[in-house]
Amino acid sequence: MTLCHLPGRSILLPLSLVLVGALAAFAAISPSRPAVVASVDLEKVFNTIDLQKQTEARLEVVRKELEARREKLRTGIEDLQAELDSFQPGSTAQQEVAVRVEEAIAEFRAVENFARLKLEAEQAKAMREIYLTIRTAASELAAQRGWDYVMIDDTIPAIDPSDANRMLQQISSRRLLFANPSFDVTQELIDHLNARAATQGG
Repeated sequence: MTLCHLPGRSILLPLSLVLVGALAAFAAISPSRPAVVASVDLEKVFNTIDLQKQTEARLEVVRKELEARREKLRTGIEDLQAELDSFQPGSTAQQEVAVRVEEAIAEFRAVENFARLKLEAEQAKAMREIYLTIRTAASELAAQRGWDYVMIDDTIPAIDPSDANRMLQQISSRRLLFANPSFDVTQELIDHLNARAATQGG
């Protein structure tokens, strides 16, 4: 009777050793402490930091340059139109000027379209650069403060009470249901970003 139980025991012993080994391996790779989490109001960071103001000033320079070019072309069209009206209707001179007016209008429209695309591209590029800078600054600050995660607090923006589909989209896009304000580090991140920009010359 004793011999009949020996195979079962021989099987249980290796299984128990495997289980102990697995638990030991899991304990070795599992975190030794709870994660430290901080949250930020990303929209406030974007709108407040000095880098955003500097970027807006740079974009304003581009906008004014494009607007000046557009205005120059518009003035040229008005001058050509005035010249066109001064000629005898149907004359060769009037026809020549009419062709120039059409060419000037076509150029104006092309420049206007180019200016719109140029501004959109510059704004998208600037937004990406600012976002990447915020991520880098957040990682720097997290390393200094011992944070494991810096999360976007998406409970802050109000939900727009529009139609049902729009409401569902807004709700489904949220990731947090609650964020303790005590762990909000928005202002600290803003201060770090401003100090970083000042050190690096913007």
